[in-house]
Amino acid sequence: MARRVDARTLYDLCGHDPDGLADYQVVEAVLGLGALARWWLRDGVLARAAAALRDPARAGFWGTRPALPATRGGCWAVFANENPGELRLLRDAFLLPLRWQADAEYSPLLPPELAAVARQVEGKLRAERVSGLAGRRWGLRLACEGDHDARDLSGLPLPAASAAAALAAGLVVAAGGGKPDPTVCGSGVWSDAGGVGDVDHLKAKLRAAADFGVRRFFVPQGMAGAARGAVAGWTEGVEIGALTQNETRLTAAAARYAAALFARPGLADPFDTRRDYYRTQWLVDRDGARSAYLDLLLADVARQCRAEALGQAGFAGVDHLVTIVSYNWEQVPQGLRVFRPRRCLLLYTADLADECQEVLGRLAPGPHAEPPDGLDLPVRLPPTFPGEEETTCLLSVRSFRGGEDMAADLDAQVRRFAGPRQARLLFDLTPGTKEMSIELITAVAGPHDLLTYARHKTEEGNFVVPGSQRYVERRPAGPGRRP
Repeated sequence: MARRVDARTLYDLCGHDPDGLADYQVVEAVLGLGALARWWLRDGVLARAAAALRDPARAGFWGTRPALPATRGGCWAVFANENPGELRLLRDAFLLPLRWQADAEYSPLLPPELAAVARQVEGKLRAERVSGLAGRRWGLRLACEGDHDARDLSGLPLPAASAAAALAAGLVVAAGGGKPDPTVCGSGVWSDAGGVGDVDHLKAKLRAAADFGVRRFFVPQGMAGAARGAVAGWTEGVEIGALTQNETRLTAAAARYAAALFARPGLADPFDTRRDYYRTQWLVDRDGARSAYLDLLLADVARQCRAEALGQAGFAGVDHLVTIVSYNWEQVPQGLRVFRPRRCLLLYTADLADECQEVLGRLAPGPHAEPPDGLDLPVRLPPTFPGEEETTCLLSVRSFRGGEDMAADLDAQVRRFAGPRQARLLFDLTPGTKEMSIELITAVAGPHDLLTYARHKTEEGNFVVPGSQRYVERRPAGPGRRP
């Protein structure tokens, strides 16, 4: 049974003068707090722990700060010492390592106020349909629970309102199957009616977090200026992030925090974890999210889509692809990986020349002409399936005008690409505007060509769910301009 630490115990253990501290008082404080001692006690107290405990072999242990739990479900919140004048052995602010655990109840060892805030946060995130919560129980526990030196905090009156943001970000990451970044922390109150609220003892909390390796700390956006002023000049270089205020959706208010806390997974991690990591990044950083999609998800999406496309007879034998650069330019390398053409016409308008350069940088790294119009370059296509060989696609980059000239320009570029024999073309209508698609369907594609589009599921905010894409084949609606 875990030893109980309530308010009276805490005052008995930590209500001493640090300057006149006797060895037995150090021993009482360290043994009394157990696993929490290195998180909660002042450095001067811990520096004396090895000698006071007559444990010289573990002198390094007491002089080394513990690491925040960077394992799945790991979570931590920072709390202020509300009575530093009496609890003089406690730090001015201290961290409490926690763990969100799937298929578990809330721990009976939690401080009651902390458990109440956690339940409020969980309920709000469930109502907002956060991925990984539906149909599954999640409980908050102490990170040290189960250890021989764990402590029962169920009788400790610990003000915990400011832990709401940390608990929310931690649960988003845990439910997504991710691991938390131990250099990220934050503090913010939550009200279902008013959203994120300010916190007290900000500077002390920042100092405590920095001492334990935190290098990015999230605060309510109205306090960001004060927080930056507080950390100015600190050697740790703490970056201040902002929790969105005047936002009644907790997922949106804590989105930047959750995105920073979610440690980037690897290709060996489950697809669902990589997808949820991408989702958290997509909410706050579209460029970063695109990088995550291309690096972590594209190969799996392409493999699934190609397997289904090969089962559709219409796609057989088509080795000339026509595609368009759009703001969602990751769809270009996706189409190339799915259809693996021998040749590809990459079309773009002048206002998307930068995005076209991004595509080229991904497909064929190296300096390219600016503007890229007229380029013809080989692109290596890695195997989509195990055992498949790498192939090369000749990519032809051409520009076209919009407006009244669009149909004629598109037709001219497509005719030149198809060549005198007018090769059968596959038009990928997934990228590009609706107007471009209409022109390609009705005025450019010939009767023997093929059209395709990636159907997909979307979530709130038009988020395309990776893995839901399915390329469908269609015939042109009219005769087009080409024979």
